[in-house]
Amino acid sequence: MRLLSLITLLIFLITSSLSGQATEFLEQISQAYQNSEYPRVLELTEQPPELEEGQLVEVLLTRAMSYERMFRGEEAWEAGQVALKAWEATEARNMNDYAGIQLLLGRIHFIEGAYKKAEAKYSDLIELFKTETATDTSIWLLTLADMAKSQYALSESQSAIETSLIAVELADKTKNLTPFQYWQVYFYATDTHRKAAKYERGLSLANRMVQLAKLTDKSLYADASQNTRSLIYGSLGRYEDQEADILAIISRIKEGPRADYYRVLNYHNLAGVYKNQERYEEGLKLELRAIKLIELRDYERLRLHAHLRLGSLYNENGEYDLAIAAFNEALKSSARADLLTEQDGLLQVAVDSLQQPDLIRYTLTERAKVLYKMSRYEDAENDLETCLAIIEVERQRAKLSGSQYLLSNKARPVYDNFVKLYSTQAAANINEDAFAWRALQTSDQGKAYSLAAQVGKDRYNVTEAERQLRYRIAELERQAVGDTTLRTELAELRLELQQIESTSERKGTTLTNLKRSEVEMLLKDMSADLLAYHLNADSLYLIHYTPEGQVDMYNLGTPNQLGERINDWRNSIQQSAYREVSTIDAGLQATYDERFLKQGLSLRRQLIPDDLKLGKHVLIIPDGSLHYLPFAALPLDSVAGPVDYASLAYFGDGHDISYGYSLAVLLALHTADRANQDYKADLAAFAPRFGGSEEILAVNEFQERSGDKAIPGLRPLAHNGEEVSNLADQVNNTLIFVDEEATKERFIEQLGHSKILHLATHGLSDHENQQLSYVAFNQSSDILDKAELLYFNELPNLPVAAEMVVLSACETSLGPVATGESVLSMASAFTAGGARSTVTTLWQVEDRAMQQMMGEMYAALVTGADRREALQTASQSLRNSSAYAHPKYWAGVHLHGQSGPIALKTGNFFHWSLIAGFLAALAGGLYLLFFRKGT
Repeated sequence: MRLLSLITLLIFLITSSLSGQATEFLEQISQAYQNSEYPRVLELTEQPPELEEGQLVEVLLTRAMSYERMFRGEEAWEAGQVALKAWEATEARNMNDYAGIQLLLGRIHFIEGAYKKAEAKYSDLIELFKTETATDTSIWLLTLADMAKSQYALSESQSAIETSLIAVELADKTKNLTPFQYWQVYFYATDTHRKAAKYERGLSLANRMVQLAKLTDKSLYADASQNTRSLIYGSLGRYEDQEADILAIISRIKEGPRADYYRVLNYHNLAGVYKNQERYEEGLKLELRAIKLIELRDYERLRLHAHLRLGSLYNENGEYDLAIAAFNEALKSSARADLLTEQDGLLQVAVDSLQQPDLIRYTLTERAKVLYKMSRYEDAENDLETCLAIIEVERQRAKLSGSQYLLSNKARPVYDNFVKLYSTQAAANINEDAFAWRALQTSDQGKAYSLAAQVGKDRYNVTEAERQLRYRIAELERQAVGDTTLRTELAELRLELQQIESTSERKGTTLTNLKRSEVEMLLKDMSADLLAYHLNADSLYLIHYTPEGQVDMYNLGTPNQLGERINDWRNSIQQSAYREVSTIDAGLQATYDERFLKQGLSLRRQLIPDDLKLGKHVLIIPDGSLHYLPFAALPLDSVAGPVDYASLAYFGDGHDISYGYSLAVLLALHTADRANQDYKADLAAFAPRFGGSEEILAVNEFQERSGDKAIPGLRPLAHNGEEVSNLADQVNNTLIFVDEEATKERFIEQLGHSKILHLATHGLSDHENQQLSYVAFNQSSDILDKAELLYFNELPNLPVAAEMVVLSACETSLGPVATGESVLSMASAFTAGGARSTVTTLWQVEDRAMQQMMGEMYAALVTGADRREALQTASQSLRNSSAYAHPKYWAGVHLHGQSGPIALKTGNFFHWSLIAGFLAALAGGLYLLFFRKGT
């Protein structure tokens, strides 16, 4: 009936003649809409005056938009369809009006949770504006803003951020925007950055938004601006600034139709400040006041947030039953009543019914904390299981690695709470083995997700257009570090790539929950004890899984500034190092030695429990700052007097150690099908020439300087050519590329065609901008040739597909750690490209020491030793030498990934030895024969 009455209204309006009241009427509607007086808009449009065709469409669209702003989706959709029919009935169809209607319909899809449909609408609109048939910049800007909201809802946070930045860039260049339109773009962009946890850039946008709100001369927009900025202040821990913004808003609230609405918002936000400041009683009073107004005014939209905050405050105040009740009320606002069920006093929500997954995940995580404190472990586990199901839905949506990183960061608290819960149950001997396994299973889900998703990705069946698009994106990512004006172009290209990814039928790696049988088979194949670490903010756990299938869990206590302790110990390794005999003052050397022992022993005692029984082979899966720790060099005992590093006992003495980013990554590498891989060579080794004079770390500073045309070249490596040439004498079917032949192009040509790729070169790890991390190829000039640098962000798009990549270069294991992911290093980038294993370094390596170490490693590999044993043999050879016994020279070289043997043919040296031996035996036989004949 409602649709029929609207159509009747449409017919009446179309047949009406123009009225002199039209202009005043349109101004009234516009004013009411801008003041958020949506019921007034509906009242005015019930009996409108006579209008022209174009004015009629605008009125109907404004009516539909008012329904949408009031979250009356069904009525908004019907009114939007009426507006569309009115547009179709006009003689001169204005494409801007059509764009406005389609934008509205997309918004209705969004508020109803049909995010894919909304995104499709916005994509069509973007194409419409590209053809320039629609020209209204304000609609174009709103389309981009709404597209960002849909992308965020579909877990493509990276795309959402970049789409919002396109809108900002466009708004800054557009001259004919109203102050409101300009402000609105910044408001949406700021809120998108806040939701995606990009707080620093979000604050910059928020400050600009606050300034733009002043130009609109409306306190409503000033309040919204400061409210959003206050939330960012809170996320950054700037609680005093947050409180100042909120109090400023409260002081401006005047009586009116929306006064109580703004009071609720600001009481709620101020209660959040008090919670963060541990002023729980004050926070509770404010939040209860906010909820009273919500119930009085029926502000359904604010109900979930308020009860969620109330539950968290009750939890902090020790009122657990009230906290549970508040969280139940929050869940009532998340879905229709028929989609909710109750069990043991706890409301449960169906995962596929969620329109606000972030908030529901947070609600259930907070409720699980309360249930944990109440010792209701099974109920806490059920809540966290639901959170995992929500995360899985979000992960299936997120295609771009940047979005996956952001999601992993936000989801990590769920995994942390799970591991804590299972640790408590395992420690209480409640089916210890089962809970320790589930802790391992859950911990692994919270590590290196995007890396596991990239392993095994099809990099061959890619169109040339997509390949070039990815190459251009990687290039712009690096250039944008020093030139922020490129962000818009970069965002547009990523949006284009997202569209390709969403429609691509190429198969990638399907990630499922770890199966215990798969893990046991993997560990048996590797003959390894697994040591998997899980690092929370307030606790550190170790899970030990034996090849026989026994699993134990250890609570290693608080992290106690673990990152700083590891960094200090790494520094002590560098400071205490010497070759042959120390050349520094004996007292200073003793100080460095003592620091090495004291800090190393402290780490070993916390990380390796005394009752831990390990076999010869150990697989370590680190977490957080543990990625930077050379476990093999951890000292076992303290010694008095000068330290003899050659005879000191280390953790690595009795163990062959390899590392993994996660079990999911290891299993993906283990099961990757290489049966049809066309390996034309066993080994391809590269030793570029360097003609500059710069140390590698100096290049990092030049790299970030925008506009540099001539960057000094890298210094020569004295022994890298000799290193790879010697490999040809050890491994048959070897391709050697030295000096000018060791180019980036030649290296890429060898991808997928050599079992082992060996790079004896310079490498750089940039901790702030991992896109700039690289390994270098031919650099004959004294000026750095950037075209011959292979960067971190290029590798995941290349089909590496090697059994092993050896990076005989500096710091190739280093990079920033992405929370919930892994270390973003050149080693992990090669893994993402499909390398089954990598041999990389934790710090700057000594050229001659690496040459000796690599020679020993390959000598062991050709005899059939597995990779882990070969690296251990090579490390031991340096330890046994007088020059390189110190851990600096051998402990920083790590093996990541698979550890089995690689089928290699024996090298030329071995063949010539056989021939020489045969000739010697033949000569001896002839001598004896003739000697006997002579006698």
